[in-house]
Amino acid sequence: MKLLPNTVEGLRWGLENFDGVEFDIRLTVDDKLVIHHDPVTSAGDVIRECTQQELSDRGLPKLEEFFLDGNVQQSIRDGKTLFIELKPDCVGGELIVEGLGERFRKAFDSVFASTGLPEEEIRFLSFQKLLLDSFSDSYKTYPILPEVDECKTYSSDLKMLLTYLPKVVGKSLKKHLKEAGERGYAGVFFARQYLFGPTKIFHPSYKKLVKLSREMGLDVGTNLGDYTLEPSYPALFRFSDQTAVHPRHAGEGEGRIIAHRGTGTKGVEIP
Repeated sequence: MKLLPNTVEGLRWGLENFDGVEFDIRLTVDDKLVIHHDPVTSAGDVIRECTQQELSDRGLPKLEEFFLDGNVQQSIRDGKTLFIELKPDCVGGELIVEGLGERFRKAFDSVFASTGLPEEEIRFLSFQKLLLDSFSDSYKTYPILPEVDECKTYSSDLKMLLTYLPKVVGKSLKKHLKEAGERGYAGVFFARQYLFGPTKIFHPSYKKLVKLSREMGLDVGTNLGDYTLEPSYPALFRFSDQTAVHPRHAGEGEGRIIAHRGTGTKGVEIP
């Protein structure tokens, strides 16, 4: 059987086999929430233009469906961590974030308030800091760096890297961490290429990064890209697209191992 990303079944499985899961949420036209990574479904439905029920009828899970699942509730009460990524609206390739954070917070509160679940292990991520600011008063929040425009498409990874290279090399990790603390974030998550790709020569070593983050009381995390690297970077929250090897859990005192979208980018085959 294959479990797919963006499904309650896949996320439930991820919670059972890892220390937590990451998934993406988007706002519908009626200001409700569905779980989905892209702004458009595989069938061509533009999420921001559809109602939650229309999308649910086409297979997208409602956020409340996920939270009310009995196994999910038990996992959260047992200390498993949810990283919820807030996604912007995209209109004709233009990124829309103004006012969206407040709408996200109102929609999320209306769902979460009725679950009776603890807030401690509900955390929020976004490439767009304006979306996070509406959650930082009550939840642990983390910007993902560099702050890319998620609504643009790039012909290659190289072209995307060249577009954001000035942002990457123009600001030290120490400055990023300091800014995160000043804005009330719980830490910073980095795209893999930021820490381990060609730009790593501009940044402090892993050891220095860990020292800085601990001095500032901040978490740091990344997607290492290869699960065999996880033991070498124990201080990081380690997100993983490679979930076929499971279960995987952090040791005592280590950063947690998080299943990206529950079952990785492409899903996972299970017996």
